[in-house]
Amino acid sequence: MKKRSFLFATFGIACLPLVARREAFAQAEENELQIGLDAPLVFPEGEKVPTLQEYSEGQRGTERPTDEEIENARQILAACEGNQRPIDVANFFLGVREGSFNDSIVKNAHLYCEEWPVRANPIIVSFFDATTLRKPAGDQTAWCAAFTEFCIAKGRDGAVDSGNLLARTKSAASASYRSWGTETTKPIEGDLVVFAHNKDKGKGHVAFFVSRNEKGVYCLGGNQMPLRARIPDGTYERRNTGEINVKWMPYQGRDLSFHSFRTDRCLHLGR
Repeated sequence: MKKRSFLFATFGIACLPLVARREAFAQAEENELQIGLDAPLVFPEGEKVPTLQEYSEGQRGTERPTDEEIENARQILAACEGNQRPIDVANFFLGVREGSFNDSIVKNAHLYCEEWPVRANPIIVSFFDATTLRKPAGDQTAWCAAFTEFCIAKGRDGAVDSGNLLARTKSAASASYRSWGTETTKPIEGDLVVFAHNKDKGKGHVAFFVSRNEKGVYCLGGNQMPLRARIPDGTYERRNTGEINVKWMPYQGRDLSFHSFRTDRCLHLGR
């Protein structure tokens, strides 16, 4: 996968409604998954998130994805290349989310980069492969940190000096990034942006820095609320479920407040 730097040439794309870009997407699988109709499945705090292998062996119950969904996830994951900047890994999954690979990898690949109800999304499950305990800590379905960890781990995969890079947090908790790397006041594309919850300081959010303005930051991350657009009947096109996207987040929000920008050379290595 080549670097898709055009996404960062301008950040107006982050605010474009997704309706037009998704009009051509097949709806049968989405309806079958009940996406938007039922609440997304939640991995409870402190409970181990199963691996794809464990799901394949039938070790879980009603939340188990189907064999076809597991195989589709494996094909998507195999298409993501290593030895590139972590933000470029994240950018690959953003492309998957936006439908760029619906024809070249698997049908309806875009559905695999958002939370599902009823069954666990096998792509999100795989992000926890980069964490040590595979247990959300602090946040329910805390896959923003798992996604960040996965991108950092995948980005250094194949790098000649991978053994000399800063150790990953290997944590599924976003708070683990509040002291990771070096704090900076002059972030560049690919650095990390960390937020803390206003009421519960053990919770928060972590994502890749894209750009900023006076009031907030454009973040590329996982478990971010969808970019919603009104449709004619007055409802919203998207539901309250986490996905991979580029989203503007205020420094001081209702639930989250900016904590710090973090940087390290491992975030900027690659081809």
